[in-house]
Amino acid sequence: MLKDYECVNHRYAIHRDKLNFAHYDSFSASATQVEAVALLIKTGRFVGFLPQHYAAPMVAKGEFRAIRPQLIHIVTPFNLILRHNTVRSPLVKAFAQALGVDLKATV
Repeated sequence: MLKDYECVNHRYAIHRDKLNFAHYDSFSASATQVEAVALLIKTGRFVGFLPQHYAAPMVAKGEFRAIRPQLIHIVTPFNLILRHNTVRSPLVKAFAQALGVDLKATV
């Protein structure tokens, strides 16, 4: 049923799993910013993916809802690449911690 709806395309992400429920040629809208994707979804004309942490407040307000999240979801892996044996700034340490990276672990 979702293949009948237009889906917002994230220009910065390639998710091959989308083919399971959306046609690539159905993407008549694309955006590079999460806020722009959310705005297009809010029009009611499109479905699309938003990061869970971003969408959670809008889901709580009833503005958005997840459609079968146990079946339809995308996981985007992140990699953190740093120079070896350098002093880490507090910002880098906080970012690594947010990603769940142990900077003290050996490679």
